[in-house]
Amino acid sequence: MEALYRVVSEHGSRQKARYSELRKRIPYDISHKMFSQHLSELEQVGIIERIVVEVKPLRVDYLLTAKGVSFANVLYFIRDWGRRTGDSP
Repeated sequence: MEALYRVVSEHGSRQKARYSELRKRIPYDISHKMFSQHLSELEQVGIIERIVVEVKPLRVDYLLTAKGVSFANVLYFIRDWGRRTGDSP
């Protein structure tokens, strides 16, 4: 789940992003299966919205929900706190 927290915190806006764009933001290798599973979990708890775009080829976009933006703000706060206290790069 750490990988997805990073994606959410770095993509803390209401902009749509494709699966491949999100996956590129992960700083380490993660399998397609695991990444998809994490996205599905975030969708189930209401952090992201999965949008299927009916074009050929089929395209899937992801969007932070209002709850997701709120969650990203919490992650920003924790990140900033860590930077201020010297406990984070």
